[in-house]
Amino acid sequence: MNPDTIHHEYFMQKRMALLLTICLSLAACSTDHVEDLRQYVTETKIKSKGPIEPMPQIEPLKPYAYTSENRRAPFSAKVIINPSTAKIPNGIDPSQLDATRRKEPLEVFSLDTMKLSGIIERNGEVWAIIKAPDSIVYWVKRGNYLGQNYGKITHITENKVDVTETIPDGTGGWQSRPASLVLAE
Repeated sequence: MNPDTIHHEYFMQKRMALLLTICLSLAACSTDHVEDLRQYVTETKIKSKGPIEPMPQIEPLKPYAYTSENRRAPFSAKVIINPSTAKIPNGIDPSQLDATRRKEPLEVFSLDTMKLSGIIERNGEVWAIIKAPDSIVYWVKRGNYLGQNYGKITHITENKVDVTETIPDGTGGWQSRPASLVLAE
């Protein structure tokens, strides 16, 4: 035999063996491994209770025609206030707020995060003992400020501290709002 023929025959045998291996591998991969899925689908179909109820009818919205007449446009961001005709709610003028006053330590905390821990009278003055969120205990008296809304202590009783906060009213003015810290039981 010719060496080229032997080599060609050997090469063909190897090629057939490789092709046979690939075919057997593909045949092994094609077996059906979804029987458990088919069983689940069959059980689910058996458990179904019947037809699904139709969705409820939704009433269409009736359009509303907005007429501004003499009012401002509802989506304009700019609110124009004439200072000469603007009303000052509760008699609070922004110039009454002392912006140059040095802030007190309890003015950095929100009023609702503070806890009234006790009341004490010392040298004829009534003091409130307040625990701040930073776990530091502060002594305050009437006239001191606390909270983030210009809260001024107006009265201290045996179980609460009355505070008057000054908050913006949204139209360029200010309004007073009473608040209290009550002694924790």
